Amino acid sequence: MPTAWGMPKKYVAIRAVLVRATTSGHVCRLQCGSCCGPSWCPSIVSSRFRLVIRAGGLPGHRSKPMPRMQVHWGTSMAGIAMTTERLRILVDARYACDAYPGIGRVVTGMAHALAHHPDVAHLHIVTNPRRVNTHLQLPTAAATVTHHEVSGRPGGVCEGQQVRRLANTIPADWFYTPYLRLPWGRFGPRTMVTVHDAIPLQSASTPWHLRIGFRLALWFAAARASLLTTVSYDAAVQITPYIWPHRPPAVIRNGIDAQFFAPVPAFDPHAHGISGPYALCVSSNQAHKNLATLVAAWRILVTERAIEAPATLVIAGQFNPARERPWRAAPDLPIVEIAHPDDVLLRQLYHGATLVVQPSRAEGFGLPVYEALACGCAVLCSDLPVYGETVADAVVTTAVDNPQVLARAIAALWNNPVRRADMARHGPPVARRFDWSAAAAQAIALMHR
Repeated sequence: MPTAWGMPKKYVAIRAVLVRATTSGHVCRLQCGSCCGPSWCPSIVSSRFRLVIRAGGLPGHRSKPMPRMQVHWGTSMAGIAMTTERLRILVDARYACDAYPGIGRVVTGMAHALAHHPDVAHLHIVTNPRRVNTHLQLPTAAATVTHHEVSGRPGGVCEGQQVRRLANTIPADWFYTPYLRLPWGRFGPRTMVTVHDAIPLQSASTPWHLRIGFRLALWFAAARASLLTTVSYDAAVQITPYIWPHRPPAVIRNGIDAQFFAPVPAFDPHAHGISGPYALCVSSNQAHKNLATLVAAWRILVTERAIEAPATLVIAGQFNPARERPWRAAPDLPIVEIAHPDDVLLRQLYHGATLVVQPSRAEGFGLPVYEALACGCAVLCSDLPVYGETVADAVVTTAVDNPQVLARAIAALWNNPVRRADMARHGPPVARRFDWSAAAAQAIALMHR
């Protein structure tokens, strides 16, 4: 009788014993005493201790009905080195929509990588057509990819319960969601939850009721998730103090879509109201994105003529109409807003920019910085730990709390074409370190563990 792990009960019992035995920090590797095929015979790294276990048949065993299992103990790592059958994964792609620009790009990239991973037997994708999606392309339906739709109000209880019922109905081993808002109730498959940052808990601009809601959602996700992940080590430092029960999340860094490394069609900036060279900021209008300071710095640059004229600041992204857009309070400045750009236009904007400015006060990962590097842009960004952790050798960082300091940093890079050209050459190789296939492989390895 197979279990939820897809293995016979006797083998699962052995696995459970070994997991308990490895809590001291040893590693054990399993090897069948007779021929059981390469998928069940990991190599042995140490034989300091040996234990012999007899068990019932293993999946696909072609020799003895009672194989001899040798367990070799080492002291180099913690965990169990073993392989399992291919997985069936349900991806919560409701967040591939305009309301979640960063998370939407993450779940889209991960879904494409999982759809092509050899250890994924079938990929189920759940979406909600009531969530507006103008530019993100999920994997198309195929023999190993199935799409499901829910129809509840976005973010409502009904939508969450539809997702839960779907997860309990379809044959899935894992439910992966890129956001911490898990539906209430019992889940059949194991769950992998990605928490991107703890910015709502650390930002003074977050209303108290949203702060409480985010903290409860984080607690609930940490308690329910079989696997909790985040996108950088800095994000793990942000999140861990707020997790109960206390456990550090696993780090799986985001990837960069291959399209950002490809050539782009010809671009006419005048068609979008851009005259002359421009600085680009790709952002939402959330408070921690610090766009008010960027607008103030741009006013200083224009007033003091610190950069060549005409020069334009282009702010592109997904903007919430309920939030402030500080550039609209400065109609006299050469600032162009481009709302909801599709991927082709976004790549064209990156390639045409003199430099890219990302002045955010807090980030878990900060995808636009990596996309700009992939497009060969010179990037000026805030001096956040996450950028020091990942791309310190490819960007210029600066303090972003003071408009004067930010204006000087923009002018220094703008007026140094040699430095910008050198950064443009070194950007794409650095961005290639971040690959969705590698992220999916890491997620699959954690699921198998």
